[in-house]
Amino acid sequence: MATIKEIKELLATVKDLESPVFLELEQDNRSGVLKEISKRKKAIQAELDEDLRLESMLSYEKELYKQGLTLIAGVDEVGRGPLAGPVVAAAVILPQNCKIRGLNDSKKIPKKKHLEIYQAVQDHALSIGIGIMDNQVIDQVNIYEATKLAMKEAISQLSSQPEHLLIDAMKLDLPISQTSIIKGDANSLSIAAASIVAKVTRDELMKEYDQQFPGYDFATNAGYGTAKHLEGLKKLGVTPIHRTSLNPLNRWFQEKKKVKLEGMIMEEQSETLSSKKEFAFASSTILSQVGRGIIVGLVVGIIVGSFRFLIEKGFHLIQGLYQDQAHLVRNLFIIGLFYLIVCWLSAKLTRSEKDIKGSGIPQVEAELKGLMTLNWWGVLWKKYILGILAIASGLMLGREGPSIQLGAVGGKGIAKWLKSSPVEERSLIASGAAAGLAAAFNAPIAGLLFVVEEVYHHFSRFLGIYSRS
Repeated sequence: MATIKEIKELLATVKDLESPVFLELEQDNRSGVLKEISKRKKAIQAELDEDLRLESMLSYEKELYKQGLTLIAGVDEVGRGPLAGPVVAAAVILPQNCKIRGLNDSKKIPKKKHLEIYQAVQDHALSIGIGIMDNQVIDQVNIYEATKLAMKEAISQLSSQPEHLLIDAMKLDLPISQTSIIKGDANSLSIAAASIVAKVTRDELMKEYDQQFPGYDFATNAGYGTAKHLEGLKKLGVTPIHRTSLNPLNRWFQEKKKVKLEGMIMEEQSETLSSKKEFAFASSTILSQVGRGIIVGLVVGIIVGSFRFLIEKGFHLIQGLYQDQAHLVRNLFIIGLFYLIVCWLSAKLTRSEKDIKGSGIPQVEAELKGLMTLNWWGVLWKKYILGILAIASGLMLGREGPSIQLGAVGGKGIAKWLKSSPVEERSLIASGAAAGLAAAFNAPIAGLLFVVEEVYHHFSRFLGIYSRS
């Protein structure tokens, strides 16, 4: 009889869940043998699942392979949100149909696996380019434009000219065909490869900065506004790598670039502004935006609440016609005519306002990332009508997406009415989207909390807190 060790070695050679080796070994009723069989089956299933995941992340690349394109560069960036340090972009060209196990959006890869996956990309890639824009460039042109510059620099550093670019939620002014993919690092292996390269490259840079500027914990927080980072600012002041253009604190930074955190939290006097004025500036901005967020929550609650109410009424009306057996033929005719009208009207509305197609969530994400501009009024009333008719009739499933889009454009409309700044407008769009989702499920308290949370996320720097995203 074979030992457990020998059986374990035999199982390591099995690659198929249907292998007759399993049937043969399952005759052995020793618990150790059964445990090893179960363990090996789970491992094989995990490998199969991973292969399917990687295959799904090659869908964009395979469409391009069909067109005869093979030099496809994935492009992504890291470092748009920190208080300090550069934004880093990477461009990676992988071999055709290349699958690297464990490769994913860098935010989903465990920290301990970063270097391993990074090295695997280095080993497999046909070409890798890196682009870095420091905090001075970010302050001069803004983080969005600096990100574009970093991406262009990364592409220019490739040893091979790419035939097509797959870019994470960005369009570049380059004479190369390109595809912008929302959440590209989770949907394209080429972009995921660029994501991990950019992530590890920037993390290593921040470790070097940690040696140059000790006391801020850059090696751990990578420049994001963690408690230790803010404590370092409080004790030591800003460094040459800190970004001074964080809106709306840029005015304060321009006047006092080298003050300590007492200045950031409006407690230390300035030669030009007293601490009370600074604190009042921050407080009034927060309170103003919270007030606007509450207005958005109330208005969106009414819009989406009525949207939800009319959908339910329409649904019950159609169900009543189906259940009225005494006039079934007449009712079926009415329902059929109603469906024809809904289909005709849906086609007419979507032709005139293409951004109301589907759930609307990708369009909201693209608006928040600056990739498109929604016509808020056209989307609002056309999505409202289309959503009620399509969902009530069963031609569209789920009211969450339409409610989110209605909330978002409602928030944008209020932002336009209040003449909000671009930063405030994005905050109100996000607040409206969150309130729309809550109202879709008749959760007004949750909607208010979502609104406050979104406003807090965009303006929490006043409180000395910055969320890492």
